[in-house]
Amino acid sequence: MGFVEDETALAARFPGFCADPAHLILVAEDAGKLLGYAAVQDYGPHLRSGDRHRTAKLDDLYTLPEARRRGVARALMDAVTDWARAKPLRYVFWYANQGAAGQAYQAMGHQPAPYGQEGFDFYEIDLGDPAERLPHPQRGPKWPPDRPARQLGQRQSSVARALRERFGYGLAWVEQDYLRRVLLREHDVAGGKNIGLIETNVRYCLSAGSVTVLEGILFSRHYGPMLERLHADFGGHWFYFDLPFEETVRRHATRPQAADFGVQDMQAWFQARDVLPFVQEQLIGPASSLADTTAQVWQAAGLDLLFTRARR
Repeated sequence: MGFVEDETALAARFPGFCADPAHLILVAEDAGKLLGYAAVQDYGPHLRSGDRHRTAKLDDLYTLPEARRRGVARALMDAVTDWARAKPLRYVFWYANQGAAGQAYQAMGHQPAPYGQEGFDFYEIDLGDPAERLPHPQRGPKWPPDRPARQLGQRQSSVARALRERFGYGLAWVEQDYLRRVLLREHDVAGGKNIGLIETNVRYCLSAGSVTVLEGILFSRHYGPMLERLHADFGGHWFYFDLPFEETVRRHATRPQAADFGVQDMQAWFQARDVLPFVQEQLIGPASSLADTTAQVWQAAGLDLLFTRARR
């Protein structure tokens, strides 16, 4: 069923979830043996639109390994859909990793949306009229969303991932978000330990001969001196996503981590046109699609030539 932080706390919460009409927990069994379960949360009526765009989130879908490829997960998803239609709900959404879980959902006929983050794809069942559809970030009981970081939302990681997939082996991806939030688990502050760790990683990768992509929400006041040192020693091509605050919030709402930061936090952090003073960055606006942005970076950085050399 995935990572459980506290088994005792989970057991204490479970009866309350079962009694709460906003939560649905379905189980699949065979002759009394539990084969799998699904957990869904109904977000309830929207303050302004009522049930018109009422949304639920599929929090968990799990089957025992020996119950897989037997239609158990499909039966649970069908039951979730029937429950949502009877409420009635308009949408059921969830995130799934891009490995086995995503493959299982796609085998059931569900296709990922063109936005996701850090190894996760966004999926949705729409039970209403497609002509009345609202994009995910513009509906639900919490908009603006409760909580991310600054300019870019999910796009910089998506571009880095697309570049790596296209280039293949030989391209190193240094991800600020992972080093700071996951590995070091520190706040983004001046003098943070992640700044030196990022520089060390980039220097090592470049010195080892790897094409290196550094991406993240790199405030110039915190990361500028480190980036200037890297530029002085290695050069490089620099890109800046020039997005208005509203677009940053919209993109963040599509992330699996959309509950990690609040809009008030974002308002305190947001800096418009926070470009670096020592280099002319190429600006990328909100109208640039993922494909267009990836192509722009690929061409500007001369990755065609580097790709050819790497294959020799």
